[in-house]
Amino acid sequence: MMMMKTKKTKTKLGRPANDPGGAFLPEALRQRRRLAGWTQAALADALGVGISSVSRWESGENAPTAKQAVAIAELLGCTRRALGREVRVR
Repeated sequence: MMMMKTKKTKTKLGRPANDPGGAFLPEALRQRRRLAGWTQAALADALGVGISSVSRWESGENAPTAKQAVAIAELLGCTRRALGREVRVR
């Protein structure tokens, strides 16, 4: 019996297609980081990770761990849940 590889596809929001959503939204991280006045480099330094990690999170290539998401939320002055929603401008 031959096994076939399944292609990992992503939605327009950068989430894997099989992700139920809500846990982490790359665009929300980018928006909230910018609103809080943080650069990718400064956020990476504060979290003890490389700039490439923050870049990958914001592009949807990877997601932060639960522990990292809590730290990000604290640094950006929002809730962890807020990292799953885009900022709405009114």
